[in-house]
Amino acid sequence: YRSYQILYAMNRLNFATTDKKPKTGILMMNLGGPLKAENAADFMYNMFTDKQTVPVFEKVPRWLIRWFCNRRASKSVIQKYNEIGGGTPLYDWTHKQGSKMC
Repeated sequence: YRSYQILYAMNRLNFATTDKKPKTGILMMNLGGPLKAENAADFMYNMFTDKQTVPVFEKVPRWLIRWFCNRRASKSVIQKYNEIGGGTPLYDWTHKQGSKMC
């Protein structure tokens, strides 16, 4: 589904140009992470229940995944995010990289 959305968006862009040299496009993607440490449990739940990201867990009851994410995130994951600044650095790094490419 996501691949279709990306291809659809790319096809909707106007690639017409008067230049003879073809244009180059760069698509940046990352799996992301919670912007704040307190959102880690919700992020983990969304990631583990996304059938395209982690299809292994599609047969596991959602309540069990929610319990695991809340228990796991409340201990080590939130602590780890707090150690590196309180959230994922991927968001900032992706924007920095993107601004340098344009």
